[in-house]
Amino acid sequence: MKFRIDVRVRTSDDKTVILDMKTGKYWHLNSTASIIAEGIQNGESLPEICALVSSVKNVAPQTAASDCAQFIQELSNVGLLEDVPAETRSR
Repeated sequence: MKFRIDVRVRTSDDKTVILDMKTGKYWHLNSTASIIAEGIQNGESLPEICALVSSVKNVAPQTAASDCAQFIQELSNVGLLEDVPAETRSR
């Protein structure tokens, strides 16, 4: 999974923003979403991202997996991602 080529993820002063260069829309992310977005940007796998969220946010692995899947689905729904893993897609 990866961001489209015309999507930018920027972090500054512990604030992360996603910018869709195609539409001009942008999203301010909370700390959990920031971890997930940075993992996607760094090419990490879904299990790696979930493990990092679990560790950093001190939540159960199941909670982290649910949070990751929900946020990735939201990113996919607004068209920001390519190659979205099947386990995160809505049924």
